[in-house]
Amino acid sequence: MKNTLFITLFLALAMPAFGQEAGVYLTDASGNKITQFNVGDSVYLEGICPSAGGVSARIYITPDKTWKAGDQLQDVSAGIEALQIPSNGTIVSTKIWNYANGGAYDAIIDTNNDMILQDYESCIVGKTDIGFRVGIVATPTPTPTPVPTPTPTPVVLTPSPTPTPAPVTPVPSQPSQLFTLDSYVETKSLANVRKSPGGTLLGQQLSGVGGTVIGGPVQASLSGIPQWFWNVNFNDGPDGWVAEFTLKSATKPVPKTEPEPTPEPEATPEPSQEVTITEPAPVLTEKPFEGNLAQVSESAGNSGWNSFLGAAVIGLAILLGLIIGSSIIARAIRKN
Repeated sequence: MKNTLFITLFLALAMPAFGQEAGVYLTDASGNKITQFNVGDSVYLEGICPSAGGVSARIYITPDKTWKAGDQLQDVSAGIEALQIPSNGTIVSTKIWNYANGGAYDAIIDTNNDMILQDYESCIVGKTDIGFRVGIVATPTPTPTPVPTPTPTPVVLTPSPTPTPAPVTPVPSQPSQLFTLDSYVETKSLANVRKSPGGTLLGQQLSGVGGTVIGGPVQASLSGIPQWFWNVNFNDGPDGWVAEFTLKSATKPVPKTEPEPTPEPEATPEPSQEVTITEPAPVLTEKPFEGNLAQVSESAGNSGWNSFLGAAVIGLAILLGLIIGSSIIARAIRKN
């Protein structure tokens, strides 16, 4: 009877080593062997690991990779499970991850607990491929085989004819004689006025603006082309150096003069009215008186008295002439 029990116990202990295939695998909580878990599932490990028989080993859950001896071990399950494995290497169902996170992982048994994979530590779930997945793990997109691009048939394009640029009139090396100092010129078109020949721009003059040449010619480069420049004192706007090709000779306008005011004619003085007073000859109205005078003059006996009478007559005649003349003068003065 004792022998029968001993043989039964020996066969029970030896059966895993002789009757079951060595290796470890993963299961769910119901004991179903799977490699695809949902996020939050519990992951279990069981199987046979002959290299770990009779030792206290540690079980690591690591990110998936291809493993080789000497690789460092690390755990992502927030807890490394330590398991005492019997001498026959049988591992009963053991929870190694309580709440799984999404990703691709491997499970490794470290038999000597040095956190380094050794050659003899062969109990690995996913040594060369993915041990198990949690959740949906994106499968790497295969790199498409490049399709050779067919060589395009060369297309001969007839280039559009390039427009021939307008010929630039070459500037003679000798000084320009187009204008002289004090020449009057006008702008042909919009002209740039510069501080110096080919220098800083001071402003612009519109077409038809005139001015007097006060300097030049001086040769300078303008956009890489040598040009002659003249210094012009314009009638209006900025004065300065202007390229010769923007100028032309012109006639200086005659300044408008205001007509001189016509002097007012001097007042001609009115001729003075001279009044000639002619003394009238005395008029003798009384002929008898003349007869008396003649009789008196002929009288030889009384010559003195005759002389007195003659003087009195003459005085009376003079007095009468004065009275008549004064009357005529007074009348003329009143008329004027």
